[in-house]
Amino acid sequence: MDPRYFGWLSDLDVMRYIGREEYLKSVEFAEVREYVEKLWHSKFSSFFAIYHADDDLFIGTAKINYINERG
Repeated sequence: MDPRYFGWLSDLDVMRYIGREEYLKSVEFAEVREYVEKLWHSKFSSFFAIYHADDDLFIGTAKINYINERG
């Protein structure tokens, strides 16, 4: 997990819009890493980091939940 993501979660303007009010309080890096790793290993979710192509600036994340497997 990119440490810039953890810093991004400390931005009050960001937290206001992503619906994770619990992150407005102090949260441990390990807790955030556990959340991200759970998403990475889920077969029902996809979680992406978004970077600016020219300067590798971390912009944010995108998450898709409730992906159904069809066979």
